[in-house]
Amino acid sequence: MAAFTDSVFRTAEALSGLATARDFERDISLDEVRFALSTLDPEELFPNLDVNRDGSGRKNARSKMVHALLTTTEPLTTGELAEQAGISRQSIRNHRDDLAALGLLEISDQGKGKATYYRLRLPFSDERYEQDAPKPLYLPGGDGVESMASIRDVVYNLLDARGFLDEVHEDRAISDGLVGWPPTLEPAVDQWPWLRPWIEVVCWLFGTEGGGSTVGPGDWFDGPFEIATRLGTEPTTTQQQLSA
Repeated sequence: MAAFTDSVFRTAEALSGLATARDFERDISLDEVRFALSTLDPEELFPNLDVNRDGSGRKNARSKMVHALLTTTEPLTTGELAEQAGISRQSIRNHRDDLAALGLLEISDQGKGKATYYRLRLPFSDERYEQDAPKPLYLPGGDGVESMASIRDVVYNLLDARGFLDEVHEDRAISDGLVGWPPTLEPAVDQWPWLRPWIEVVCWLFGTEGGGSTVGPGDWFDGPFEIATRLGTEPTTTQQQLSA
């Protein structure tokens, strides 16, 4: 989690570099978020996520794939993405469904015999003022408007992308936790520990933070998913005894 917080801090630093003397307070546009993220090294993008599917070790194909999509100015075909990211086409196929389940990747399949195009759901700089420019699916709507989906919906989609729905439906505790009431993610995390860092990322997308149990949009689960959003370090305080 500390590595993920470091990435957020570096992104915030990059965003602060875009400010001018007249920018006392303004909204940050998503194309600026794209730029800030593109300034990070690829290995800093997914410090807790870029692991093998079985959780046995870390690779960097997913980070390289996302970094290439951050730095491009147009959608990329599978071949173009593989070349720019320095990864194989199979690596793209291995990771694309996970990123799509998180609502971060847009995949445009042109049909049999035609190219498939990929882009992150973040606007390019020339799309800043376009109302229909892509944005992450699960961001809150702003002005206190919550996302229509819940975090357990996204977790369900992620398990679907990895082909685990049969196991979900065969286990009553997991199934009830994801689609029933009362909702809980604990049985799913117990079965698939690799879910925990993904849940942390989903919580960031939903703007969820807090100590103890995470509380997301609406009432949806309890669990020890602590999300810290502290940037920088806390100041050191010293106490001095006053003499009479």
